[in-house]
Amino acid sequence: MYCFYRVTLPLGTSPSNLVLQRLTIPAGKITEIDIEFPAGCQGLAFIQLFYETAPLVPYNPLVFLSSDNRTIQTPIEFIADVPPYEITVIGYNLDDSYDHTINIGMTIVEDQPESMSSLLLKV
Repeated sequence: MYCFYRVTLPLGTSPSNLVLQRLTIPAGKITEIDIEFPAGCQGLAFIQLFYETAPLVPYNPLVFLSSDNRTIQTPIEFIADVPPYEITVIGYNLDDSYDHTINIGMTIVEDQPESMSSLLLKV
């Protein structure tokens, strides 16, 4: 399943005035995270993604991603198995004229309950 989200970072935010947004996801294994910085961000919008306290992208919690007119694709293997199933996006926008919206996509393989026949075969 591909999940798509849009996160808007208001103008004039900073590392000391961070924006925090939670994205609800299905339980399962995250296999890829795509972060699109549309044209116009000019390297002024910065984000990080976490699952609970675990950094996902970038892996270093002291670093923020930033770009312009670029999609950053990150293969990952992370199992989201602890409720609530949420990704926390932390960011800021140094632009003093415009808000910037970052597009985030995730490929998630949802947990599939085992069929009764496969459970019986294990007995």
